[in-house]
Amino acid sequence: MRTLQEIFDFCHSDATYRAYYDIPAPFQCDQRQYRYFHGRLSNGRSRGGSFIFRQSRIQLERFLRSHCTDLYFHINPCSGQIVDRQLHEGPAVYVVAHIGGYGVDISLSHPFNGPFDNAGDVFRARSHRPFTVEGLRDEAVAYLRKHILFAPGHYYELQMRYRIPKTDFIPWYRNYQAKQHLIAEGQHQDMLDKFRRITYGDARRILTASGIFSDCDEAERDQLTEDFIQHYNR
Repeated sequence: MRTLQEIFDFCHSDATYRAYYDIPAPFQCDQRQYRYFHGRLSNGRSRGGSFIFRQSRIQLERFLRSHCTDLYFHINPCSGQIVDRQLHEGPAVYVVAHIGGYGVDISLSHPFNGPFDNAGDVFRARSHRPFTVEGLRDEAVAYLRKHILFAPGHYYELQMRYRIPKTDFIPWYRNYQAKQHLIAEGQHQDMLDKFRRITYGDARRILTASGIFSDCDEAERDQLTEDFIQHYNR
């Protein structure tokens, strides 16, 4: 099985394969080049788009020893495993690998925007991983971990929950920590206020249970209760 680097080298060095990709664009051709590469043949096709393209693909298939030049699958961005999109719940990244004029181009849908988003990342792979589903999965996961997502853990959970790109995460996280600190302080103060304040009824029950009212009349009990409330809630 060919590696991604071997395919990259082949795409840049094989003359038969490069013949199609080196055809000048119609607006860059002189009249002779235009007639040769883009002119209509008797069957309505052009030499560049039919014969030269076909020879290029045959050369690639011979090099690969396979007719498979494109691969498609979904991966779970958290586990990195290949998943069935119809059965998988949660975010999934759609991976498309295509051998073009300059190597293996891999496009990834963005995990924040859905598995069929067209605004994801595209990169050219040059590692020594094989051109297989498993090799391309490892390549895609490595790219996700380096450029788009953190490794599974606390930061990853925050990133996925709030849909924050990795490049924006550090300033966002500073702001997030400051907000969390304010929330925690507010909750702590609410707790103190809740347990610090006492009502007249609660104070009366506490003092009654303590036995302090045993030798007091009602007026003294009221005064003791008020004094206790003032002292407790201070």
